Amino acid sequence: MEKLTSQSSENFRLILIVVLCVLSFITGAAYTKADLWITMRYAPEIKPHIVIPPAVNEHEIMAAPEQPAPDELARSISPLPQNKPISAPDVKPIPEPADPWETVRMRVTAYCPCPMCCGQYADGMTACGHVIEAGDTFVAADKRYPFGTKMIVPGYSHGRPVNVLDRGGAIQGDRIDLFFPTHQQALEWGVQYLDVKVHN
Repeated sequence: MEKLTSQSSENFRLILIVVLCVLSFITGAAYTKADLWITMRYAPEIKPHIVIPPAVNEHEIMAAPEQPAPDELARSISPLPQNKPISAPDVKPIPEPADPWETVRMRVTAYCPCPMCCGQYADGMTACGHVIEAGDTFVAADKRYPFGTKMIVPGYSHGRPVNVLDRGGAIQGDRIDLFFPTHQQALEWGVQYLDVKVHN
């Protein structure tokens, strides 16, 4: 009797499992169908993109201009003159920039700030108001050379340009006076005739 009860209980379990499987299958199928129906129901409507060609107005259609025949086109083009060389356009040469330095032959002397060289003007200041300092190099020149004019004197200031910062009663024309810190150095320079470069 016990054996029969356990077997019927086992059969009942199997039947219950089969029923549950069938029910779950049906439920899943119904759910999938419902989900698909909902998706399609609420999906945005896709409208086809239709291209409508613009309306053609008969009055707007213009006849294409007539193209000349190749023979007519060839006759309308004038041929190049024969035996006449084709010349290049006139090219003007680019002028070279003028040299900003002018070479002037000058009588070059020397002086220092002592009373023997400068007399009453031995006050340590040049004619343009420049206060003389140690290591200064400059020149005294004629009035035709404005203060600040640059000059290159061979053998003076290591060939570097120096400025016109002074004047002198005897310094006229193509003559300049070089400044030296001591009277002895001015004497050693003496009088020389040199090609001085003057900046224009």
